[in-house]
Amino acid sequence: MIQNSIAEPWESMYKGYRRLFWGIIVTILHINLGPIQILPSFIGYIIISSGLESFKNVSDSPKLKRAFIVNIIILIYSMIELIFDLSGKSIVSLQRVNVIIIGVFACLMLIMIYEIFSYSSDILRSFNKNYMAIKVDRKLKVFVVLHTIISFSVIVVNIYTDEMFVLIAFLSKFLLFLWLAFTFSSIKKEYETINDFIENTEIP
Repeated sequence: MIQNSIAEPWESMYKGYRRLFWGIIVTILHINLGPIQILPSFIGYIIISSGLESFKNVSDSPKLKRAFIVNIIILIYSMIELIFDLSGKSIVSLQRVNVIIIGVFACLMLIMIYEIFSYSSDILRSFNKNYMAIKVDRKLKVFVVLHTIISFSVIVVNIYTDEMFVLIAFLSKFLLFLWLAFTFSSIKKEYETINDFIENTEIP
């Protein structure tokens, strides 16, 4: 029982970050079979929701709740977008509306990732992993700056369409979220030490 009580929060965090990793990977992989997406983005957001739910076993903080709500909003939008794509229609026909949606989507994503990073930092500090919490804080700053620049670039290239700049903007976005996925994976590794910790813990 003592070992289980020690392992439970660590295992929940480990599972949560593993799901965040795969959730992000699925959202950035766009594999199509004709008009059909093999891995629709909404599946990735469902996996992310599952990861956030796993975190609730440790601490159901307001930051986590905000991240979960924003993720659900993005999930619903991605499902609606997929329905329109399957029907052969565009969810928006006006360029101005499309630019606004891209901007709102980028803001929602930034809020969600900010809350997850902030929550991660708090939990790491509660487990006395201050050195990793500092790294997470630094990576959050990097993500905020790069995400803002890249999102602005994506909006600009949607207004002034240029194939080369469009490719560069979307490739930059892909690489940023790939980096984000592996950042979650690196945080996950901090919780792998639970097995060694339990093995070396004597039960009175």
